[in-house]
Amino acid sequence: MEIKHIILLCWYILLCSLCNYGTQSKTFDCAVHCTCQKEIMQCLGSEMHEIPTILERNQSKFTTLNLRFNKIQSIENNSFIGLEGLSELDLTGNRISVLSQEMLTGLKNVWNLNLKRNFMRSFTSEAFSKNNTLQNLKLHDNFMVQLRQGSMDTVPNLNYLYIGGKFFTGFDANSLHQFNNLKLLYTRIENLPLGLFSEKPNLRIVYLQMNKIRVIPDGIFNHSTRISKIYLNDNQLTKLTSSIFAHLSKLTIMKLSSNRILKLVNRTFSTFISLVKLELSSNLIEVIERNAFTGLINIETIVILERFLDNNAIDNIAVGAFKGLIRLRELWLQGNNLAFINSGMLSYLSNLQILQLSDNQISYLDNDSLSSLINLDMLNLANNRLTNLSSAAMNGLIALSTLYLDENRLKQSNFIQNLHLPKLRQLYLRNNEIRISGQIVIDKLYQLEMMDLSYNYLHHLPQFHGQDQIERLQIGSNLLDSIRFLKNASSLISLTLINNNIDRLDKIILDDLKKLQKLSLRENQINELHGRDFKTVLSLTAIYLDYNNISSLMDTIFNQLYKLQTLDIGFNNLAQNIPEFAYRIFRRDLQLTRLGISGNGFTHLWQAYRNGFFKKEIGLDISYNNLPADEVKNLIGNIFPLYICRYFRRIGRESILLYMSRCWSTYLGLSGLKLRQLPGDGLRSLEGYIYAFRQLSGNKLKTITNRQNVRFLKLQLLNISDNAILNFCNNNWQKFAPMLEMM
Repeated sequence: MEIKHIILLCWYILLCSLCNYGTQSKTFDCAVHCTCQKEIMQCLGSEMHEIPTILERNQSKFTTLNLRFNKIQSIENNSFIGLEGLSELDLTGNRISVLSQEMLTGLKNVWNLNLKRNFMRSFTSEAFSKNNTLQNLKLHDNFMVQLRQGSMDTVPNLNYLYIGGKFFTGFDANSLHQFNNLKLLYTRIENLPLGLFSEKPNLRIVYLQMNKIRVIPDGIFNHSTRISKIYLNDNQLTKLTSSIFAHLSKLTIMKLSSNRILKLVNRTFSTFISLVKLELSSNLIEVIERNAFTGLINIETIVILERFLDNNAIDNIAVGAFKGLIRLRELWLQGNNLAFINSGMLSYLSNLQILQLSDNQISYLDNDSLSSLINLDMLNLANNRLTNLSSAAMNGLIALSTLYLDENRLKQSNFIQNLHLPKLRQLYLRNNEIRISGQIVIDKLYQLEMMDLSYNYLHHLPQFHGQDQIERLQIGSNLLDSIRFLKNASSLISLTLINNNIDRLDKIILDDLKKLQKLSLRENQINELHGRDFKTVLSLTAIYLDYNNISSLMDTIFNQLYKLQTLDIGFNNLAQNIPEFAYRIFRRDLQLTRLGISGNGFTHLWQAYRNGFFKKEIGLDISYNNLPADEVKNLIGNIFPLYICRYFRRIGRESILLYMSRCWSTYLGLSGLKLRQLPGDGLRSLEGYIYAFRQLSGNKLKTITNRQNVRFLKLQLLNISDNAILNFCNNNWQKFAPMLEMM
């Protein structure tokens, strides 16, 4: 072969390779640029500068193409030829500035087109002329200032139009063709053209929230009688009149929250005969006139009034304001300035089930103010100014199951004894000023299951007579000095008595609590525990005794507690006792999954572990002890914290919530041990197991590295506060702990 032929052949090969390179750079490749799954093609954030050419053999199978957040500046003509099967196209977050008919040729079956967050300033009316199937069009958050007249005339089947953004100022009333739904969000529109909806008889849903609309013209909806939902929240409306919505008899949802409405006048909603949900939260409403809600005869509560009139400034509700709301189920009035609830205010709401009155300034209730609420299930009066509460004001609530009276100024306990609520299950009285110096007997709340009296001034526990259902009792942060008055509570499952003055347990009382599973006595003044204390409470799964003054434990203290999983005796004075109780108290046959022994001044634990101090798979907190570094290293190297996570994960998907809660309830606590470096060799044994180093704080760490490249693939939380860290090799940790969040 002649030299010139060889040279020509080389040039030919080079040109072919260049042509192929140019084609491949533009050719779609699932493995490199995108993810393909059945009929969906995802090219999210793939740094593409142009629409990829899809291989011919793959064209017809795709129905969805996602090109969000790339760097596409323009669409070449006929880029979508051959994609007849495409029904959804998403070009959000690119840099497209111009649209023309030729650019969208080939998208004849697309019904959902998303072009939001691009650089478009305008488009011609012919741009969508060949997209006859287009139903949803999203154009918001572009640089468009106005929508020109006739822009949508070529899209006959459009149902949803999303248009607006921080640069959008308005549109001509005739600029929009007939459609069923209109969405205008985040615009600077202050006024709506009177003829905006005049030629749109099929309009069903109107989204106008998050604008600056100040006034709605009377009669604007006169020709759109089929509207069922209007969203006008987050605007600047100050006034409502019945004439604005006079013809909206089919309206079912109306959202007017976060405006500047000052007053609800007589018959404001008189034409809303089909309305089932009305939101007026976060306005400036001060007065509700009589008959303001007249006409709302079909309002229902399963989905209604989820946040109704809350966070306003209402200080006066006229008698009869709620007249006619015979189907009302939920009324939310929290966060207002109501000072009282008088008789007649709620007298028409016999079907009400939820009444939210928290965060007001209510100081008293009339005896008959709630008497008509015979179907009320939940009443929330928390965070008001009640100093006294007559049982007569409550005793008509025969269906009430939950009552919140937290954070008031209640002082007397007499009303608790006189409450006669046959279906009450939960009673919350936290953070009041209730004083019980003598005995209080609760004998009329036959179905009471939960009672919370924390943060009061109780010296004695209440007695329950005939209360066979009480399961949870919380009386933390009071003045209790013993539990000897707790009687007739044999159904108790959880008893919380934290932060009191209790100095001992009473075996006689505990003998009656055979169903008790959780006992919390942290932050009391208990000095010692006896072997008999827990002898009969065999159902216990969790005991919290941290922050007491316990200096000794009997060898038989936890005998027969085979269901015990959590035991916290941190911050006591147990260091002197470790040689004696190490073997017997925390035997391997216990089912402990978390053991807290922090703050006890221990100087050695490793030998105790080898002798059976605790089992291998356990969540262990040994923080704030006096352990030398080699002890810590040995312990870490031989303990697998969060074993319970692995156990529950094998059960199946139905246990995922329990699985997660157990993972976070146990951990490895290493705070306050004066560590100067992490014991890397010991950490190697935890590879793949640990979820949280919640406690590495309060040490002397100056650098955090992972030189051993331990793969903490499940590590989600690392607390390194209160150290002297000068260097943190973040990249190294992120590589081997991809789920890590720092504290």
